[in-house]
Amino acid sequence: MRYKDKYREIVDELIERSFPELESKEIKIVEFPNVFIGESFSTKGIYNKYIFINKKCRDRSVKVLKGQLAHELCHIVLDYSDKSCIGSFFHFYHKNLSVGLNTKFSRLIEEKIDRETIKRGYAKERYALVLDWNKKYGEKKLDKIFYPRGYLRSNEIKSYAKKIGKW
Repeated sequence: MRYKDKYREIVDELIERSFPELESKEIKIVEFPNVFIGESFSTKGIYNKYIFINKKCRDRSVKVLKGQLAHELCHIVLDYSDKSCIGSFFHFYHKNLSVGLNTKFSRLIEEKIDRETIKRGYAKERYALVLDWNKKYGEKKLDKIFYPRGYLRSNEIKSYAKKIGKW
């Protein structure tokens, strides 16, 4: 199975199970070279919504990919659904500039998206993604790069999921 087919299968399952508002939307999946820093991101074009995923994510388990792709679908729902193409363009650049500068705006967005991912039933998958990050990057790098940008830590994921009855 090609990697894009694997991602497509996971995204289609996630939409069917937990993202009914995206059932009639076309979501393109694009793989990008691992020379770039990020692992995945999503945006909206003129006619379609997109999920971009780094080639370095190919070896991830289905469970970990579900946590990653559910997070990106939450971005599509919360960040881009009610915006025009121009509004989405400005939101995308504002958000990514904020991520680069590590602003409060980016931290609020990523925390909100992680919490929405958990609310939609993907706490264990998101938790598995954080454990995968820990193996791949180490705790020091996560403390320096990921967590200051608003992503929830494994203990925060578990705690929030238990609190809302999703663990």
